[in-house]
Amino acid sequence: MTQLQKFTETFGGTDQRWLLSREGTDTAETVTLDHDSWDDKVVNGRLKGGEPMKAGSGGTAGKMIPYGGTGSLAGFLLNDVPFRVGGGDKVAPMLNRGRIAVKYLPSTVAVGATLAAGARFKLVDVTV
Repeated sequence: MTQLQKFTETFGGTDQRWLLSREGTDTAETVTLDHDSWDDKVVNGRLKGGEPMKAGSGGTAGKMIPYGGTGSLAGFLLNDVPFRVGGGDKVAPMLNRGRIAVKYLPSTVAVGATLAAGARFKLVDVTV
């Protein structure tokens, strides 16, 4: 199914407190999100920037799925992305390096999370 239907959307208001550095923001990797895996993360027709992700396997091989604390953390959705439940897979920017404030991520990630090959993060537990 395609996501090329006509619709209206509003931009702005993205909470990016989770980004503690600019590193990697200008060279984000383009990835494909497995649509069915992300349905539970949609809020007001969007996936929130900062959602952690990992590489899929089996039926989702070659695509990114939500990171839920197991497996290897590959990266974070760089910014909010429009996402329609019932639509098709979505191409999105993935941040794969930099300093990350885990406190402000939309989903839980431990400071000691296992990183995927190629991911270069400093996961920080901020107190502010």
